Amino acid sequence: VIIIIGILAAIAIPTYLAQRGRAHEAMVLSDARNAGAAYTTCFADTEDEDLCDTDGELDAYGFNFSEPVTMGYDVTDPDNPVITATYTGGAPVATFDGGTGRTTITTPA
Repeated sequence: VIIIIGILAAIAIPTYLAQRGRAHEAMVLSDARNAGAAYTTCFADTEDEDLCDTDGELDAYGFNFSEPVTMGYDVTDPDNPVITATYTGGAPVATFDGGTGRTTITTPA
């Protein structure tokens, strides 16, 4: 019985860890994409990038970030914002590029 439990644990634990990592990636990807959409709406509405570069300001445009995610806003070029979402601990990181409208993810090793 103990051997069977050990075998099951050896299979389940790596699967659980991999699934948790994919969930973290999905969380930051979603937050970066949603912040990008909220920024675009905010900037179209206000025409002032300084009114669209914090979580609180984007909240009025429907953006709610996930608790373990830290957001970063680079709106030095208001027509080409770069918004990052970083999971607590530094990985994974998702980046929304306003110039292309694409969101990419980086998972450091």
